[in-house]
Amino acid sequence: IAFGPGDGGALFSHGVSYGQLGKFSRGVSHISRALEMEPQNGLYYYGRGRTYLLAGEKDRAMQDFRKAADLGDEDAQAYLAGAK
Repeated sequence: IAFGPGDGGALFSHGVSYGQLGKFSRGVSHISRALEMEPQNGLYYYGRGRTYLLAGEKDRAMQDFRKAADLGDEDAQAYLAGAK
């Protein structure tokens, strides 16, 4: 990230990694920065939703899953279909 701070994909990947390590706040922060660069990227909303879910923030996760699904993310659509 130090060499490419404008790389949304790198920020997203780092955010997901932080989330998997239990560093939820840092993960959400990185993914949110990626979303500022690419606000129509459904995968990024889905990834942030997964991080929120891991952090126990189900309401925020569901908001991101719905946004991701609206943007065509198939994983989010499948998750929401199973959550009903």
